[in-house]
Amino acid sequence: MAWRRPSHAHCPRCDQVRRLDVPSRGWVVTKWIWVVVTFGMAVWAMAISADALFLTPLALMVLFGGGFIFDRAAEPARCFYCRYPLEGEALEAAVSRAG
Repeated sequence: MAWRRPSHAHCPRCDQVRRLDVPSRGWVVTKWIWVVVTFGMAVWAMAISADALFLTPLALMVLFGGGFIFDRAAEPARCFYCRYPLEGEALEAAVSRAG
């Protein structure tokens, strides 16, 4: 597949070449920032637990926010009109069929 992500692909549900709604790759970067911050919180766990007023609730918000971040990072490209998910081999086949 090309370096650049495609902007149009063949949608099997619409049976036409349609524009793709591709999620931002910034979520993948955010996911790795979350992993690094979580590791840092594990290293500084004693200091975080000592400050129960501010750092402990903040650490819990960061930890519980990881599910949302991982969900957004794994979001597939979708047809702009019918929201049909196109990912992996289906996206490659749709792009090659669109020409």
